[in-house]
Amino acid sequence: MSLDLFQKDKLPNLERFIKNAIYYGINTKDELNEREISYNGDDQNYLVYSLGKNTHKLYSIGIDQELNYIQELTKEPLKIPRASMIYVDTAIFEAIRLYDELTRYPDSQAFFDFTLNYDIQLMTSLYQDNHFEYKPALVYFHNNPIERDIAQAQFVYFIKKYAQHRLKNAKAKGTYIYHNFDAVLKNTLLSYDAIQERGYKVSEYTHIPNEEFDDFLQQIFYLPHYMKEE
Repeated sequence: MSLDLFQKDKLPNLERFIKNAIYYGINTKDELNEREISYNGDDQNYLVYSLGKNTHKLYSIGIDQELNYIQELTKEPLKIPRASMIYVDTAIFEAIRLYDELTRYPDSQAFFDFTLNYDIQLMTSLYQDNHFEYKPALVYFHNNPIERDIAQAQFVYFIKKYAQHRLKNAKAKGTYIYHNFDAVLKNTLLSYDAIQERGYKVSEYTHIPNEEFDDFLQQIFYLPHYMKEE
């Protein structure tokens, strides 16, 4: 499957954001002028923030690139052959399982130009109550809602791309937009979250065999050892 938007030249630089500042929301240039908040650059949209030691002093940082990147990640619909639509939940489950395994072993991620840092349970919390391991979910994104929105959009993009690849059919005459994606993703995430022991035979959960997937999933476990040997 092709993950073009995970390439290095497409990724925004999140290091330029101050970690654990207090972020207040997105403002346009006109809104910043009305609020008498200074800004630099030619962006049309800015994230307003303050530092914890002085919450009365407001700053801004341009975020047009980040917003455009989120839009790129989310704009592409899931398009699959009509006959494959009954298997969407299976493909989404496999994608979630793969994402989960990749995030368990960050050193194994030789597939992308960045590391999938965010635990699948953290991603699931974004579809529930924003609560993970006794803390608000935003804490794990350095309090930055833009970082969170990018991570969630990347997650959805990954799931869609896998599902589209899994359900493709060269003999199909056409593909169609699957409109129920968001609801199926949320329900599948909740079902996955309820599984205590996540094994390496996906048919135990989906009831549809996929030995190629099972074999690849098992090899991710050992990839960090290969990389150390190199």
